[in-house]
Amino acid sequence: MIKSLLWIAKRLPRGGFRITRFLAKRSRNLQHYPVQLKLLPSVTFIGDLRDAVFYYLFRDGCYPHQLGEDIIARAILQPGDVVYDIGANIGYTTVLYADAV
Repeated sequence: MIKSLLWIAKRLPRGGFRITRFLAKRSRNLQHYPVQLKLLPSVTFIGDLRDAVFYYLFRDGCYPHQLGEDIIARAILQPGDVVYDIGANIGYTTVLYADAV
């Protein structure tokens, strides 16, 4: 039943986060939920579906409003470069940049 509700929550135009947060408050498995990142399909990112910031990674595998910036940054960064990620929230940007360098 939880998988069905998560499937529905992913596809709703609005209100999906409320469903995932409701389910995650009741299921510990959803508090350490793995998602595949759009730009790094080989990487499994673990997050908490109670957090609004993680919902977009669950739904889209990226932050849709940031996708263009992520693609450009990954194209510019080369192995051996040094990147400082100041103020990271849940580590999404850190993971993208770390893979690039």
